[in-house]
Amino acid sequence: MLTFTPSPKSVSGKDYKLTIEKVEQCSVAHDALANIQPGNIALGVEVTFEGTTAKEVSLDYNKLRVTDQDGHHFKWLLSGNCKPEINALAPVKQGVHYRGFITFEVPEKASGLTFIAQPARRNFQSTAEMFDTEAKIELR
Repeated sequence: MLTFTPSPKSVSGKDYKLTIEKVEQCSVAHDALANIQPGNIALGVEVTFEGTTAKEVSLDYNKLRVTDQDGHHFKWLLSGNCKPEINALAPVKQGVHYRGFITFEVPEKASGLTFIAQPARRNFQSTAEMFDTEAKIELR
């Protein structure tokens, strides 16, 4: 099993803090249900996502991805294989946090990986306020 060390471990935006607890290869069957292609792995990124202000923010599934050193983007898997899964749609605000895995399908030999998330704000006033600061954490 592959394991990775995040650097930095935590990133903060205007209204949130995101911490990577661990990154690991998850066991999964290579079948139609799992949708993991041969030669790829299910990479689980366990995160704690917490609000730091009264404004509500949530992880945005469309803004979650892993990239490799060659610039390839790997999106999260709809039926995550790493448990427990995080509910990325659940909003957080000050005093509220969630913890769980986000699963990505990446090539087994991928290197130079970076986890990227850009949380979405709730009740924003303009489209310029729709998303919070993008979080980037290297996975080594």
